[in-house]
Amino acid sequence: MTRLITDRLMMRRATLADYDAYHALASDFDVVKWTATWPWPAVPSRTLERCKPFDPKWGMAGPVFNKGQMVGGMGIVSQDVDGPKLGYMLAREAWGKGFATEMACELIKHCWARYEWDQIGAAVFQGNVASRSVLQKLGFSKCGTATAFCQAQGKDLPVQKFALPRPPAK
Repeated sequence: MTRLITDRLMMRRATLADYDAYHALASDFDVVKWTATWPWPAVPSRTLERCKPFDPKWGMAGPVFNKGQMVGGMGIVSQDVDGPKLGYMLAREAWGKGFATEMACELIKHCWARYEWDQIGAAVFQGNVASRSVLQKLGFSKCGTATAFCQAQGKDLPVQKFALPRPPAK
C-alpha cells in the first residue's frame, strides 16, 4: 500500500478500518463547513464510501495521521473533465500546525511522479481564509472565480479557483 511520509505525518489510502475516525472528523461542522462534498450532519453511508479503497488510476486520497492518530483526510483526484483537484480537511486540533501544507507538498510530489497531469486544480470557498493561504504557500495561483454547492452548508457559495502547473522537467 502506498504510504506518503513526512517528518510529522503519514498518509495512505483509506480502508474500512478508518470508518470511526473519519466519521468523527466529518461529524464536526467546523471541519466540514468549507468542504464541497461532506454533508452536515454527517451521513454514515457517505463516510463509508470514503473508507473504501480508492482506485489509484484516479489519484491518491486517504487519511492523514500524526503520531498514529487520524488528523484529517486529503487527496488529489481526477475523475472528471476538469482534471485533478486537491482537497483536504483537518481536525480542529490539527489547525494552525502546518499539517495541510506539509502533507499536500508530499502528495503533490507523489502525483507529479506518478501521473501525466498538466496541472492540479483546487477551489476554495471565499470564507475559507486558511485554505487559501495553504494553496498560496504550495505555489498555486488564482485562476478564476465560480459558484459551487457546499453540502455542509446546503447552499451555493462563491469560490476562488486555483491552479498549480506541472513543474518543468529537470
